[in-house]
Order: sequence, then C-alpha cells, then structure tokens
Amino acid sequence: MQKHPRIAIIGGGPAGLTAAVILHQHGYFVRVYETDASRAHRAQGGTLDLHEDKGQLALLRAGLLEEFKAIARYEDQESRNVDPFTGEVQEEEPQEDEALDRPEIDRGVLRDLLLSALPDEVLAWDHRLERVGASEDGCHALSFSNKQEVLADIVIGADGAWSRARTALTRTLPFYTGVTFLEDWIETPTQSQSDLVGRGTLFCFGGPEAIFA
Repeated sequence: MQKHPRIAIIGGGPAGLTAAVILHQHGYFVRVYETDASRAHRAQGGTLDLHEDKGQLALLRAGLLEEFKAIARYEDQESRNVDPFTGEVQEEEPQEDEALDRPEIDRGVLRDLLLSALPDEVLAWDHRLERVGASEDGCHALSFSNKQEVLADIVIGADGAWSRARTALTRTLPFYTGVTFLEDWIETPTQSQSDLVGRGTLFCFGGPEAIFA
C-alpha cells in the first residue's frame, strides 16, 4: 500500500462526510462518492439528536463541535409518551442516557455543516456504486453506474442498508423484519398539534402500531 493511501468513502450522509472531514484534516487523500446528483438534489429527511458521547464526539474530532453548538436546537431535547386512546401526555423520569446532552439538528443542516469543511473536489456527485472488485495491483476497483472506474487502497462503506460496499465483505443481504415505517410531513401544524408533540420527540405506542413525531 502507498504511504499516502487513496481512500474512497461510499456515501455522503452524516457518517461518510464526518469520516471524510477527519481524514482530510489529517492530510489523507480522500474522495466521497455520493449517489445524489448534487448537493440540492433532494431533502435529507428529519432530525437527528447528537449525544455528547457519540455524535458530538465525532464532530469534536472533526473540528466542528463549536459550529454545531451554534446551530443545534438545545431546547428540543424533550421526550414524551402519549396515550394512543386519550392523547394524554404521560410524563416519565428520563433514563440515564437521556440525561446526556443531546440537542437536535436537521439532517440537511448537519450535511451542509460537514460539506462546508470539505473542498468541492472531495465530493463526487452522481456516483452510484455498482461493484467493488480487485485490481491487478491489489487495490480495490470501484465501478459506478455512470461508467466511471476508480481505484482505491481503502474503501469505507457508508452507503446505507443496501450497501454495495458491504458485498465485498459478505454475501449476507438485509431482510425484511416485519416492521414498516411510513414517513409524512405536516407543513403547517396547528397549535394543538405542536403543543401535543412538544419540544423534542413524541412516542405513542398502540399495540402493534406506533407514532413518532
């Protein structure tokens, strides 16, 4: 392997980008290959809460913790259970891990924060990985759906449940567990809806069904 290995990160989500920032700041040659066609290709989904002993620790190592603290929602750390039949809020004592500092941040805002710490040339948009193979010199040969071929000494798979990078290590595939999530958005919630959810996350368990808001 070269003294300065070529590192390919598959997937430009929070995990892949955080790894890219840390590696780039330590002088490694790193490229992130993302399926999305561009930075603004699609919405990034809901919010994340970053715990001080996990996500915040990673941002500290990436040198972005102070920037994160400036934009995170510290007021949105509340957690509440709601009765599925009456709508009554059931207050509970926080668990031990819930006492940790864990402010929320929108996924898109977090992604923008991480992208701001990387030069544009680190990101390769519109690159959907198709296959990871071996080259003649022992490197990893990456084949993408846009017909691009890339060689890398190290491959980091951060491309989700149906990871193509994982297939280089195992033939085991994800399988359906019987749990289905449906995601929807209320663009203009009423005051009563906002009050019910509160400042954080609402959990409502009704037998085999549940609502998270």
